Amino acid sequence: IIKAQRYKSSSSYSLVITSDVIELNAGDEQGLFYGLVTLLQLNQMYHKLIPCGTIIDQPRFDWRGQHLDCVRHFYAVESILKLLDLMSLFKLNKFHWHGTDDEAFRFKLDSNPELANATAKRGNNLLVPPIFGSGPSPTGGCYDSSDIKQIIERASSNYIDVMPEFDLPGHNLSLIQLFPATRDPRDKSNEVSVQGYLKNTLNPAMPETYSIVEPLIDDLCKLFPGEYIHLGGDEVSPESWKYSPAVEALKAKYNLETNKDVASWFINKLSDRVESNGKKTAAWQEAEEGSYLEKKSDKLLFAWQNLESGYKLARKGFKVVLCPAEHIYFDMAQSRNYADRGANWAAVVPLESTVDWPIIPNNEPELEANIQGIQGHLWCETILKDSEMESMLCPRILGLSESAWTSDPNRRKGSELSDLAKTSFRELFDRIGWDYYKAENFDMMSDPATIKRSDER
Repeated sequence: IIKAQRYKSSSSYSLVITSDVIELNAGDEQGLFYGLVTLLQLNQMYHKLIPCGTIIDQPRFDWRGQHLDCVRHFYAVESILKLLDLMSLFKLNKFHWHGTDDEAFRFKLDSNPELANATAKRGNNLLVPPIFGSGPSPTGGCYDSSDIKQIIERASSNYIDVMPEFDLPGHNLSLIQLFPATRDPRDKSNEVSVQGYLKNTLNPAMPETYSIVEPLIDDLCKLFPGEYIHLGGDEVSPESWKYSPAVEALKAKYNLETNKDVASWFINKLSDRVESNGKKTAAWQEAEEGSYLEKKSDKLLFAWQNLESGYKLARKGFKVVLCPAEHIYFDMAQSRNYADRGANWAAVVPLESTVDWPIIPNNEPELEANIQGIQGHLWCETILKDSEMESMLCPRILGLSESAWTSDPNRRKGSELSDLAKTSFRELFDRIGWDYYKAENFDMMSDPATIKRSDER
């Protein structure tokens, strides 16, 4: 029996399960969907013997996201659709599509299709050389409007919003190589990014920057029906624009003192373009490190550097999505096994670390009001084929889901979740054809010898 009822929040539902009947009540279609997902999970966990009882449920956070880097590794559309299906199974509702970076511009947009065509493939004698194990032969691709539409439609059917990212002003090496007038020709700065790229930052004082960037933003706003467009803002080298006369003139005109002020001014200027298209701006936390205050847009900030940095932003009044690298960066290795794929600059992140952290400590009102949710991230420098995404996300996506949906008193901690991951959910991954299987993902969980924090390295 399925009924619609009024609930205080969207996505809420209740289940009354007796030996004779299952009654599902919800306030909207999304709530009905999540109620059915819960039944599916119960059916799996209890081996088709669903226990009787009453469940009254609603999400803790409105933003329950998963990010995917499709630049360092190009994913087939079918692989992204498969990820969206997995997200829906764990009640995640935001897909952060990282489609632009130093190595490629993956979105083929009407205003500048040349950009995607020229950067989509990398290899010998191409604009983008081989990198991250891609080999000398051309490899890669881009997403045209039909691909984007297909992904948006699948996401919508799973009650997932898609947020595209155009990372600015740093992380633009390939774009700059194609359009060199986006840098000041008089600028003798030789800034190097944290990834080791030389001169990868757009110059916000050059007219060409806006003639290239703003139409692309317009296209993204038209293509994607979601509320937010992500404008990046992260990891701008401190040496950027150091010797640019054009930026010095910009600083004087707008009373900007530091390069962080310039970056903040630039993101806010482009936020106006986003808002003129009826959208809102999302950005990495660095977008608000500058002291530029005039016409500051109301952004949604993604705090990745560490957990405390997200708390500080929320206490200042910013709307924040927590994505601390030490807990929910899924490109981090899952164990200290030498053969385990992933980085460890933030931490070694086993399943337990994804759930055993204080999302909102001490019941601080500012944090409760301003933390909008949490999001897992998968950067793909170490990914060589699509299926490798699956072993990086699973079983850790369980911890993301548990933390994003469940209130603290009901949140299952690492040891309990690990036990479920080794049994019921492992069988579930098998049944849906999710090629997660790496023995160490499961067999090393809860082994204290394999779980060490970054400060122990």
